[in-house]
Amino acid sequence: MNVAGTRSRLEAVLEAIANSENAIVEAFVAGKGSGLFRSEAALRHLLTVNATIIAEALRDLPEQLTAAHPEVPWAKLAQQMGDRSGAGASAGEDESWALTTRELAPMRLAVKAMLTDLDRAERL
Repeated sequence: MNVAGTRSRLEAVLEAIANSENAIVEAFVAGKGSGLFRSEAALRHLLTVNATIIAEALRDLPEQLTAAHPEVPWAKLAQQMGDRSGAGASAGEDESWALTTRELAPMRLAVKAMLTDLDRAERL
């Protein structure tokens, strides 16, 4: 396993998750939630770009890391986020919003645990 490359991909996922979560929080603070997602092209674009980053990184994660964190459906999420990013802003907006809001927190926790696993492995 290329530890540096894996670490870089995991850090990119964390950054994309943070950017998405911040945008989602702003949408809820504005009182619009998923309605803002449907009406604001900039928000759709930001979440789509972040979904692309996440999907690409997830596809390249080593099996031993993803297998250690089965609480996240890695392959399914990579496929769904990849499909979403290629489908355009108007395709499946409600599903896209639900996927983004439902899956980011568990993924963030698992990615942080993976980084900890990598740190442990490097010290051995």
